[in-house]
Amino acid sequence: MGQVELWIGRAGSGKSQRIAERIARDVQKNPLGAKIFWIVPAMISFAAEQRLVRAVPSTVRAEVLPLPRLALRIQSIMRTVDGNPVNVTGQRLILAQVLKEAAAQLNVLHRAKPTLSFLDSILEAFEEMSAHRVSMSKIESMLQVASTRIDTMEHPLDVHAGRTLLGKLGDLCTLYFLYQRALDERNLYDPSELMERVYKDLPDCPLLNGATIYIDGFQDMQPRELHFALGLAQAADNTTLVISGDPSWFTPH
Repeated sequence: MGQVELWIGRAGSGKSQRIAERIARDVQKNPLGAKIFWIVPAMISFAAEQRLVRAVPSTVRAEVLPLPRLALRIQSIMRTVDGNPVNVTGQRLILAQVLKEAAAQLNVLHRAKPTLSFLDSILEAFEEMSAHRVSMSKIESMLQVASTRIDTMEHPLDVHAGRTLLGKLGDLCTLYFLYQRALDERNLYDPSELMERVYKDLPDCPLLNGATIYIDGFQDMQPRELHFALGLAQAADNTTLVISGDPSWFTPH
């Protein structure tokens, strides 16, 4: 693992400007050196790019990227992820087919004619599972434990509500498994899962050899993003994690 540095400061204290200035200094010192990546959330990437351009008007060494775009760049170099990304329309069509074929296996979520909002709500649940790196086997074992506890409830309404919730969660697990299998059979993958799929390639990716990485602007990180960021820190030479907060919170007393 490369060197990791923490920068801690209150919001508006100039941390991002300090990144831009350090990148400008490093580029001026060695314009063709190893890559420098300024990793930010997608919503602030344009503002970070503007700040970088003001500090470094022209460079091929440094760039601003959100995590998904960096994962896409790594895939374009390594080309180890089989299949093609599927767009939202394709996801809806495949899920609708899965719902039709799995009707006999579903307890609560079966729909003869699912609406777009219904399909999107299930896809959003799938995305949340993926973002939090949820293990389907663990969920299924937890559902089995919860089912036995519901049997001990005294109030009939509590038992009914619990059974309904367990039925929905069980159906979601079934649909998720069948949906992922349907994607694999069609040689497709959900593009939001690309960070997970290229994670194994990070140590061998030439793009990260000797690289310097700044991770900035994140108020929080999903487990999937955090896992990918840790992989980047292990592959790069230098990683700076910028945290917004009162420095006194991190000072040992």
